[in-house]
Amino acid sequence: MHSSPLFENCRMPRQKNDMLIKFGLTLLFIFCRGSVSDPVIDVAPKNSEELLLQCKSEGWYPEPEVLWLDGEGNVLSAGRTETVRGPDDLYTVSSRVTVDKRHGHRFTCRVQQNNINQSRETHIYIYYSTTDSPNATSLIFRALAFGSVCIVIFVWKWG
Repeated sequence: MHSSPLFENCRMPRQKNDMLIKFGLTLLFIFCRGSVSDPVIDVAPKNSEELLLQCKSEGWYPEPEVLWLDGEGNVLSAGRTETVRGPDDLYTVSSRVTVDKRHGHRFTCRVQQNNINQSRETHIYIYYSTTDSPNATSLIFRALAFGSVCIVIFVWKWG
């Protein structure tokens, strides 16, 4: 890997198939890729106390690492990073971390490739409301109470 900015998105061939030998000349193809994608964070509730954050980024070469950081920049313990190498030899990485709803406001997914000094990161802000939303039983009770009041008023007025 060459470290100049001109070649920061390129890699040298790994196999003889990547080179073309014709008429005694060797042509060396340098494979260059487009920009890597910024990490995308998806959020899903895991249970009433926790959220599952998933980060995904595409188009990396060489293989990058994924880090999760809390609001103070501390590295969070995440599960194993899933890595898929595409037919173009570029890597797609994804990582998941479980966070407590009450303890975090800002989380960062950082994808970095130290060999070429490249990184991308995305921040997510999670706001936790301490106001409990009404549950189904409460909503049913309120609907029945409202319906009963309507019936009483109807019977009183027209009955």
